[in-house]
Amino acid sequence: MSIVVDPGLVGAHCNLGNIFKAQGKLKLARQCYMEAIRLKPESSIAWSNLAGIFREEGQTSTAIAYYREAIRLCPQFADVYSNLGSAMQEQGNVLEAFQCYSTAIRIRPDFAIAHGNLGSCLLVSDEVQRAICALRRAVQLEPNFPDAYNNLGNALRDFNKPFAMLQLSGEFRMIKGDTSELMSRELSQKHQRKADAGEAIECYRTVLRLQPNHPHAYSNLGNAMRDRGLAREAIHCNVTAARLMPSFAPAHTNLGSLLREQGQLEQAIAHYHQAIALDPDFAEAYLNLGNTYRDIRQPLAEQFRAINLTSSFCDHIRLDDAIKCFTTALDISTHLAEGHAALAAVTSHSLLHETYLTCVDHARHMEIKGTTKMQSTVMSKH
Repeated sequence: MSIVVDPGLVGAHCNLGNIFKAQGKLKLARQCYMEAIRLKPESSIAWSNLAGIFREEGQTSTAIAYYREAIRLCPQFADVYSNLGSAMQEQGNVLEAFQCYSTAIRIRPDFAIAHGNLGSCLLVSDEVQRAICALRRAVQLEPNFPDAYNNLGNALRDFNKPFAMLQLSGEFRMIKGDTSELMSRELSQKHQRKADAGEAIECYRTVLRLQPNHPHAYSNLGNAMRDRGLAREAIHCNVTAARLMPSFAPAHTNLGSLLREQGQLEQAIAHYHQAIALDPDFAEAYLNLGNTYRDIRQPLAEQFRAINLTSSFCDHIRLDDAIKCFTTALDISTHLAEGHAALAAVTSHSLLHETYLTCVDHARHMEIKGTTKMQSTVMSKH
């Protein structure tokens, strides 16, 4: 109505654009924002909103340019710094994203979305403790912030991994002398890990109370349930995640891992193939698929040995498929330590001795992480 009365109202064009955007009518929204800019080229809000449209359409570089224009026009625009940081993070520019989020917080210290995005940025940079602090601050400022709770759950689970690796490696037991203090510390850390795991699960459940159709939270809750050995609950969570978001490749990878653990190898392979079809650059899916081919080789090899086929012949059953999967995973992600270790394992008994030595060297210089996929989310404010 305002535009009918006065077509020169810039704010009315922006508001109408926001309505069209909420309805998914991005083309009409873009036209509204561009008209606002035509009427008032110095409107930082219009430039920021236009940037949001291009970002939603996947044109991140154009979005970044428009966010920068909005900041040039209004250097104290905290929302735009946060949105620019999100766009930078999507492009993998984590350092610049960190700087944008930090600037947004400096301008507005109580900006919950900026604290949440800062936590997400720190998490992908493996600065887990700092991420936890930032995410706790985000949910303190905004208790109804589902994505911050989701990322906080991920951070709490991630924080436990180094301690678990130490226990598995037996490093605690390699220290000679009086171990009473060491045992006490290990017990204390065990209780802390259990508390963190419980808090992570509660974070994911909080997300689902706030936003019942959050596929990432269901998938992450499934991974947390898997950590506790609750396979049935984990499968249910990931099936729900896949139902809510049919294009969600990590849910299929997680289902594949759960089915593999239960010995249902052919079903696991089907889910890994589904994940790869949805996301051809999903390195972890190729890695897990290769591991499953390696697993399926063993019972088949026993059957062939029973009819007196040679060990050399048996060792090549599904092994070529496994090698192809590991190689593809490393082509996609050269720093995937488990990929190098897995490729070393399957080539150690073959003629590919040079490949084996190279893979072992790479694996030694990288931290081996789990192959379940945690899903973090980055927020924008428009």
